[in-house]
Amino acid sequence: MTININGHGMATSLFDGTVVLSDTDESGTSAVKNIVVISQANYDALTPNSATLYFIEPDSTGLSWEMLLVAGGGGSQSEFYYFESGDDDTLNSTQPTSGGGGGGGLKTTSGTTASGSALYLTVGAGGAASATSTSLGGDTSYSLTSGGAAVVTASGGGSGSDSDGVTRDGGSGGGGGGHRFVDTAGGSGSAGQGNDGGDGRNGLNSVPAAGGGGGYGSAGSNSPSNGTGGAGGSGYDLATFIGGSSTYLSWGGGGGGVSTSGNNGDPNNTTISNAPANTGGGARGQTGTSGATGGSGRIVIRYPGTAAQATGGTISYVTVSSTDYVVHTFTGAGTFTVS
Repeated sequence: MTININGHGMATSLFDGTVVLSDTDESGTSAVKNIVVISQANYDALTPNSATLYFIEPDSTGLSWEMLLVAGGGGSQSEFYYFESGDDDTLNSTQPTSGGGGGGGLKTTSGTTASGSALYLTVGAGGAASATSTSLGGDTSYSLTSGGAAVVTASGGGSGSDSDGVTRDGGSGGGGGGHRFVDTAGGSGSAGQGNDGGDGRNGLNSVPAAGGGGGYGSAGSNSPSNGTGGAGGSGYDLATFIGGSSTYLSWGGGGGGVSTSGNNGDPNNTTISNAPANTGGGARGQTGTSGATGGSGRIVIRYPGTAAQATGGTISYVTVSSTDYVVHTFTGAGTFTVS
């Protein structure tokens, strides 16, 4: 390889693949004496010289990255009982309770993408406040072609069960509802992505209460007593991946309770009904006619360095355990393209 600047200089290939142009014959205090084409890793390892102009050389082997995928959290379902005239059941219409929504499945993966190539990303929506399957959180995934088969998928969180006793499986399982007559099992979580939801308690001799939704870090708790909902399972601290203050993802919603609803698995949002966007959190269980929504998911990609080597998402620069990273955050569908 030969580089010629104003007819001066000589290119020298070094053993590590960098190329150096030396002795440019330029003068003055701000003169550039050397031009170096260098890899990002080598540049990060040196102390830059003010008389040297550096060009970052694309990595011919591609860009190695790590990815965190968070699916949408499950919603909690609405509850209401209508009793016919003359029904001798002593329970009133607002007593049945729904389980907490399960946290969206969370997965980590890694890979290498060649220069000019792209990853196509899909981010799952949060589960709706509903009494149907739409309460399930949406899946989050990436593929190698637009509209192509997913390479890795994190599964949406299971919805908090209503009092019909039907379990709601997902990335983490939804909590079992508070049924009038029988205990209700929580939904199952997906291995490696989350945990099971807690069981609901029947109201045969008292008042029912629901189980908490499962989270990435732990299972949802069973209803501990009549009228008291179980706590949602704990989530994943995003600071582990990108540093900074603690932000929790993929946690379970607390189970609904006639006396006391269980706390959500996010210590920063213990009592909110609707999980915040892009957390993958599960909705808190409800006791009335309105359900609650789960949080949508996100994808976070990081790679070592201090200069962006790809486009897509919101780009930031962080340090985690003394290592510098470039971070691309996607809160909706997008494309990650290596430069």
